[in-house]
Amino acid sequence: METLVILLAFLTATPATPEPKAAAAGPEFAGHWEGAIIRTLGRDEVDFTLDLEPPQQAGGVWTGKMSVVLTGAKDKPLDKVVVDDSTILFEEAVEKGHRRFQGRLSEDGGRIVGEYTRDDKKFPFELERRTRSRTPSQGELADLSPDAKELKQMFDQEKDSVRMILLLSPT
Repeated sequence: METLVILLAFLTATPATPEPKAAAAGPEFAGHWEGAIIRTLGRDEVDFTLDLEPPQQAGGVWTGKMSVVLTGAKDKPLDKVVVDDSTILFEEAVEKGHRRFQGRLSEDGGRIVGEYTRDDKKFPFELERRTRSRTPSQGELADLSPDAKELKQMFDQEKDSVRMILLLSPT
C-alpha cells in the first residue's frame, strides 16, 4: 500500500509538461501576385499584378509595386502597404484620389481575396500567387518564328484562363 501512495504523490507533485506548440507560420504575402478587379464577372475585369516585399529590418515597412495592363502602368510603387496577420491593405495614389485594396490571404497562402475601393465605388478583387512570367505581357511586342511556335507556347501557359487569338491578315 505504501508504494501506491508514493506513486500518487509523485504524479501530483510533478508538473505536467506542456505540449510543444507548433511554430507560428504566419501568412506570407511576399512575392508575385496576378489577378483582377472584377467589375462585371467575365465581362469587365481589370487585370493587374502585384509584387510585395517584406520589411528589410525589424520595425520596417512592407513595400510593393503594381502593374495595371489596362492603363499601361508598370511597376508603379505603392504608397502604403500594411500587413496584419492574414489581412493586407495596400494603396496607390492616382490622379484623382487613390486606389485602396483590402484583402485576406487564403488558408493555403495561394490567394488574396478582397475589396477594391476608388471614390465611392467598390468592387471585389482576386489575386493568385504566381512566379514571374518571362513571356511578354500584354501590350509588349515579340518577334515570332515563321511557324509561330512562341505564340502557341504563350497561349498554352494559361490553360486555366479564358484565352482568345485574333489573327489579322492584310488580304
